[in-house]
Amino acid sequence: MAGYDGNLTVQPGSAITMIRLLYSLIPVVMDICVFIMLRFFKLEKMMPTVRKGNEENRKKAEEGAAQEAPEA
Repeated sequence: MAGYDGNLTVQPGSAITMIRLLYSLIPVVMDICVFIMLRFFKLEKMMPTVRKGNEENRKKAEEGAAQEAPEA
């Protein structure tokens, strides 16, 4: 794609440029994309709903386990 040849002692300029991009510019662009996506992910607003659902599920599981447990 960029002219890389593993048998060459000196790589062409296009291969060197692509290697530099793959190790510098592309990761920076991906980091920026992740940062932007995380800015719109409102976990703090969702946490009360998640916690409430977890508590309800836990209570149901405890009630089910208490009903199934044999009494001594």
